[in-house]
Amino acid sequence: MNVSELESCTKLGEPVRNKRRPALACLHCRKRKIKCDRQTPCLSCTKANETCIYVYDSRRTPTTAPFDASEIQVSVFEQTPRRELIRAMASPKSPAKYDPSVEESSGGTSGSPSISASSKYSLPLQASESASVFPMEPGLDPTTILEDIIVPSISPAPYTYPIPLTNTPVSGVFYKSRYYGESHWLNFLHLSPEVCSAIQTHESRYNEPDHITFAKCKSLSRNIKANEILVAHTLISIGSVRDLVPTKTASTRLVQAYIRTFQTVFGILHIPSFNEEYKVFWDDSTYNNEVFDITLLLVMYIGSTFCPSETGVTHSMIDRWVPYILSRLSTSQARIGSDFDNLRIHTLLLLARQTRRFSCNVPWLSSGFLLRMAMQMGLHIDPENQPIPVVLCSEVEPRRRLWAAIIELEVQSSLDYGHIPCINSGDYDCLPPSNIDDSTFAGNTTAGMPQPLNLLTQTSFQILLMMTMPIRLKIVKFVNDFRAEKSFEKALGLGSEISATSDKCFAIIEDYRMSSRPPTVFQTKMFELLVKRFFMALHHPFATRSNYGTHYHFSRKLCLDTSVALLSGAVESTNDHFYHISLYGTGLYCNTYTQAALYLGSELVNTCQMQDDWLFTAATHDEMRKAIDRYLELRLARLKACDRGFKYYVFVSCLLAQAEAKQMGRSEELEVQMALKRSLEMCYSTLQTHTHSHEIIDWEMLDVHASFVQTDELSEIPPWDNVLGI
Repeated sequence: MNVSELESCTKLGEPVRNKRRPALACLHCRKRKIKCDRQTPCLSCTKANETCIYVYDSRRTPTTAPFDASEIQVSVFEQTPRRELIRAMASPKSPAKYDPSVEESSGGTSGSPSISASSKYSLPLQASESASVFPMEPGLDPTTILEDIIVPSISPAPYTYPIPLTNTPVSGVFYKSRYYGESHWLNFLHLSPEVCSAIQTHESRYNEPDHITFAKCKSLSRNIKANEILVAHTLISIGSVRDLVPTKTASTRLVQAYIRTFQTVFGILHIPSFNEEYKVFWDDSTYNNEVFDITLLLVMYIGSTFCPSETGVTHSMIDRWVPYILSRLSTSQARIGSDFDNLRIHTLLLLARQTRRFSCNVPWLSSGFLLRMAMQMGLHIDPENQPIPVVLCSEVEPRRRLWAAIIELEVQSSLDYGHIPCINSGDYDCLPPSNIDDSTFAGNTTAGMPQPLNLLTQTSFQILLMMTMPIRLKIVKFVNDFRAEKSFEKALGLGSEISATSDKCFAIIEDYRMSSRPPTVFQTKMFELLVKRFFMALHHPFATRSNYGTHYHFSRKLCLDTSVALLSGAVESTNDHFYHISLYGTGLYCNTYTQAALYLGSELVNTCQMQDDWLFTAATHDEMRKAIDRYLELRLARLKACDRGFKYYVFVSCLLAQAEAKQMGRSEELEVQMALKRSLEMCYSTLQTHTHSHEIIDWEMLDVHASFVQTDELSEIPPWDNVLGI
C-alpha cells in the first residue's frame, strides 16, 4: 500500500463512515477474510510464509478527510526462517506471544497489535522513502517479496546459514505455500550474506527510473507472457487440421527430427504404422482421422525444437497447434479413439510440454495422471506374467513401450518437483520392451525374435533406462522423504547400486559405439542426463554437510564431478540436437543445469574461505569456472530464444563474481553489486527485444545461437533411423 492508495481511501471533505472498532488484524488476514491471532507475526502469515503487516490509524475515529498520510503507521514483521519456524511449531511449549515491553512502549491498549514508531519494525509511511526487500534465508527467491507490496527500507537482520539437515524435523522447503523436497532446484539455491545484502541494496533504488531491478524485469516478463497468451488465444478458431500443417517437405523434416531424437529414447509410437497413415494423409486430401491428426501435430511440435530455422514453419504457426489440440481433446474426448490412443496422445502432450515452452495457458499436465490412466488400463501388468484375455499378442510390445515411456516421465517429473513418485518398483511387473526394431512387427503381427542386448535397435535405450528404473525410484523416494533423518550409510548403498547398474549400461553403450551401427549423439547424451542427475540429487543433501565432517567429502566430490560433466555435455556443440533441447526445453532439460550451476557457484564461494582443501585444486577451479561460464552462455541464449527465466542468470552471475572477488582479494560487496547491475541490465535489454515481436517473429529471427542441423550432422544418422523413406 503506497501513499496514493492511502489518500484514495477518502474523498476530500467527505466524512468517513464510523467504524465500530479499529481494524486489529493484519493485512494478509483481512485480505483473506480469516481470523488473525494478532501475533507478531501472526500464525496465518507464518504458515503461508507471508510478510505480516499491520496498518493502523493513530487518529481518533470517526475520521474525516483530508488527513496526512504520515499519520498512518505500518508495522512489518519479518518471517521466521522456515526451519526454525517448523521446529517452533512442532514444540507445544513455544507458542508465539506478544512482547509486553513492545506493547507497553507503544502505549496501545490490551490486545492491540500496535507498536511504537521507534520500534525496529514499525515505520511511518513516507512518500520519500524508498523500497527495499527483507533479509531472507538461502533458497528463498528475493524477487517474490516485491510482488505484493513494497515496504519502507529497514535495517537488515543478521544473515545465518542453513541449519544442518540432521537437526531439523522436516527436509526440503516451503515456498509460496507449497512443499518441495530435496531434489527441487530451490534446495540448491544458497545465497551468501554478501549476495543477499547486494540484492537488498540494489532493490532499494526501485523508484529510480533508469535503475533496473528484479521487480522491473519480472514486470516486463509478465507483460511478454500476457502478450503471448493473447496472441495464442486469437489463433484458436481453426477450421481444419490441414490449415495448420505446413508443406509436405517442411512437415517431413519436422517428423524426421522427432523420430531420430525422442522416438529412439522413449519409443512412444510404432513408426511403420505412423508412416503408412502419414503417406495416406498426403495422398488423399479427404482422409480424416482425428487420432492421427492430433498425433501428427504433436510429433511436429516436438520436432520443431530441433528445426529452429526450418523455412515455411513460422512461430505463429506452431503457436496454433497446442490450442487446437487442447480444444479437440476437451470437446471430442469421448469419440477421439481407443483408450490406448488417448493415453499415447496425452503422453506425447506431456513430452511436448517439456520440450518447448507453451505460448498459451495449458492445464496442468501431470505424469501421475498418465500413470493412473496406464494402470487403469493394466499396462503395469505384463501379459506374459499374468495372462490378460483382452490383450492381443500384437498389443504386448506397444503396451510395454508406452509403459516404459510413462514411468520414465513419472520418475523424472518427481525428481524435478521434489515429490515422491506415485509408484514403486514392486507395484508393476511389466517387462522392458524387447530388443527389436519396429520393422519386425506391424499391424496384427506379433513381435519377432529379440536381438542380443549388445546389438543396437530402436528400443535399446528404453531397455537400458528400464534396467535402472528400480534403483532410481528408490533414490527419488529416499531423497524427497519429508523426514530429515536420512542415513548417510543408506545413501552410500543406493549410490553403489545405481553406480553398478549404470556402469553396466554405459559399457553396453560403449559396445554400441564400436559397432557398425553406432548410436546418435542425442541418444547417448540424453541417457547420461536422465541417469546422472540422480547421482547429484542423492548426494547433494550430504555434500552441503561437508563443513561438518570429512566423511561427507565423497558426496561433495561426486556432486562436483557430476555437475561439471552435465554442464559440459549441455553445450559441448551448438550444432547437435541435444543443444537444441537444452536451449528450448523446460523441466528437466532446464532445471538440471540450473542445479549444477548453483551448486558449483556456492562451492566456489565456500572453498575460497577454506585452507588446504584437497578437493579444490587449481585445475578443479578452472573446470568449475568453465562449467559456470557454459551455463551463463546457455542461459543467455535461452533468454534470447524468448525464455523468461532471468533470475537464474542473475543468481549464478552474483555467485561467480563473489568467488572471483574472494580469489583476487577484491571487495566482495562491490564486485557483487557490479555483477548484479550488469546481469539485470543484460536480462532487461534481452527481454525488451521480445515485447513487440510476437506476431512478426519467425524462427530465423528468433534463433540467434542455434542454427539448423548441418549436412555433416545429418550424415551421422544411421540408415535405419530414416524410416519415413520420403
